[in-house]
Amino acid sequence: MLKSKHISLRSVEPTDVNFLVAIENNTANWKVSGTLIPFSKNTMTDYAQSVHDIGLQQQFRFIIEETSANTPVGTIDLFEYDAINRRCGVGILILEQFTQQGFAKESLNLIIAYAKDVLNLKQIYCNIQADNKISISLFEKIGFVKTGIRKDWYLHQQEWIDEHNFQLIF
Repeated sequence: MLKSKHISLRSVEPTDVNFLVAIENNTANWKVSGTLIPFSKNTMTDYAQSVHDIGLQQQFRFIIEETSANTPVGTIDLFEYDAINRRCGVGILILEQFTQQGFAKESLNLIIAYAKDVLNLKQIYCNIQADNKISISLFEKIGFVKTGIRKDWYLHQQEWIDEHNFQLIF
């Protein structure tokens, strides 16, 4: 478990199934997650009970929990983990009722320290849709640098959206 002043990042537990189903099946999140169909509770139960090993699966999901009430406020994922080239991607989702409270910034700072100090990575990267100004601002404030743009990368409601690519090199 990773901890800071207001949050902790912990592994997914079987008790998180309803929380995960709610996040994954919220169609408002599908634009950024690429989800096309709802997940069943059985699928999420299987996921919560599976072995979570970043070295084997090249990804790992943490539950972001507000520490004073032990309330899940979102998730942060490491993906495309590459031990040889010492890099991985990061994605974060904070529930709408918990945005603008500093949880995303604290979570990113914890995951960056973990990526650097525990996983011994050289860099971490993210891909953000161009219209997601809040996420772009957050990652830039933390020190991520824009390294490219993929034009017309996502089609959402008949509109093409660019993807901005960011890196943080340690």
